[in-house]
Amino acid sequence: MASSLDLPHASELKGVWQLSDKRQQCDVSLTDQPLPEGSIWSLNGDNTCLADMFGEVPAGWRPTPDGITITDNQGSGLAFFAHESDGWFARFADGRELIMRLGK
Repeated sequence: MASSLDLPHASELKGVWQLSDKRQQCDVSLTDQPLPEGSIWSLNGDNTCLADMFGEVPAGWRPTPDGITITDNQGSGLAFFAHESDGWFARFADGRELIMRLGK
């Protein structure tokens, strides 16, 4: 029998998260405020730090059954964070890895 994963609501994941790579760390706030696009939620943080990590400033995010997708303002994915036992991880083809953990 097939099993399905639950899609969390934005309110379950909203909050201030710590985003880090091997060089820097910045706080990012996942909100439950929808963007005009309609299917993504607003994201806020230090634009310089976020641009360094993603290659551009992300505008939003959306929960998925198996992770969190960080998006641009049109909803196109910039990074997918898979949930693992010690945090949420995004791995890129060039070998970079970003880690996101809920702030304390």
